Amino acid sequence: MSDEATPYRIDVPERALGDLRERLRTRRPEAETVGDWSRGTSVTRQHRPAGPRRRRQDTPGWHRGVRRGRPGGSRSEEGNVGEPVRVDRPWMPGYGVRTGDEGLLPWSWAVERLDAARRYWISSASAVGEPHVSAVWGVWVEDTLWFSCGGRSRKARNLLASGRCAVATERADESVTLTGPAERVVGERVLAAVREVYVAKYGEGFPDPAANPVFAVRPERVIGIVEDEPHFASAATRWVFGDPVPVPVAGGLAGRRLRLRYASGLEIDAVYGADEVSWHALAGPAAGQRGRDATAVSELRPGVWFVSWVEDSTTVSQVLDLDQGTVVGFVTYPDGPGRAGALDHGTITPL
Repeated sequence: MSDEATPYRIDVPERALGDLRERLRTRRPEAETVGDWSRGTSVTRQHRPAGPRRRRQDTPGWHRGVRRGRPGGSRSEEGNVGEPVRVDRPWMPGYGVRTGDEGLLPWSWAVERLDAARRYWISSASAVGEPHVSAVWGVWVEDTLWFSCGGRSRKARNLLASGRCAVATERADESVTLTGPAERVVGERVLAAVREVYVAKYGEGFPDPAANPVFAVRPERVIGIVEDEPHFASAATRWVFGDPVPVPVAGGLAGRRLRLRYASGLEIDAVYGADEVSWHALAGPAAGQRGRDATAVSELRPGVWFVSWVEDSTTVSQVLDLDQGTVVGFVTYPDGPGRAGALDHGTITPL
C-alpha cells in the first residue's frame, strides 16, 4: 500500500459555496439542530429582534404637534423636548480643536441639517464585528431619525442583532454624525404618522414594514463639524443626551438596570447593554468607583446569563439568574507572580 497522496477534485456548486460563505460570516445556523438547550442558546432567541420602547409617540395624536427642524424636535405646551444635557467639544487630538465654549454651535444647527439631509449613511456591524455602511432615505421627527430598509439586507440583520448604529448626513463640509440605539418600529399609529412626513419629503411612502423593517434612531451623542478652515477649530461641537441607554431586548439582558448586593458587602448598580456594562459601586471596598467596560455575554439557559469583562488587570465574571434574583460573581487579580481569585454571591434587584 502506497503512502503517496493522490490529488482529487470535489465538485461543489457555486451556490452552495456562496451559502457557506454567508453562514461563516454570520456564524449562525438557519435551523435548530436539537429541540432543547443542550447545545447552547436557541436560534430563535439569538435572532429575537429588539422590541420597541414605549414612548409618547405610541399615544394617539402625538404627530399633530410635530414640527420638523425645530431645536429638540417638536414643541408642546411644556416647551422643547430632547435638549442635550451637555454641550462640549468632541475628542479630536491632533486636529487643533479649541477648548472652551466660544464658537460652539447651537443644537438648532444640527437639527436643521439632520432635517434637510436627503440621504443618511448608516454604519452598523455584524455579530462577529464585520462593518457595513449604506445610504438610506429617512426623516428627522421628534428628535429621532426614522428610516426603512430591506428585511434581508445586511444593515437590517446587523441592526436587529446588535441594536446600535452610527449615522452621518450626506454633506461632509457641514457634517453631522450621531450614535445611538436603533429600534425596530412596529406600532401602526407611529408608522402612519412618520409615513406622512416621509411622503411629504420624498413623494412616496415606506415599503411594506412587515417585510422591510422601519427603524428609529434616537441620538445619544451628536457631533457637528464645519470643514471651512476659519471655523473648523472653533465650531467643532458635541451634543450629549445623557448616558448611553442599552436597547431593551424582550426576555434578554440588554437594557436591564440591576442592583447587585453581594454577601461580602459589595453593592453595585449595573446597566447592561448588548456588548457592554456601565457600573457604579455604592458600597463595599470599591465604593465610589465607576466603570464602563466591553463585555462577553452568553445565555446559559432561559433567564440565566453569563457576563464577563476585564478591568485593567482584573477579570470579572457573573452568572445572573434573573428568574431567581441571584448572582454569583468571580474575580481574578494579580497576586505576586501569579493570580488569585475570589468568589462571591448575592441578590439582584431590578431598578
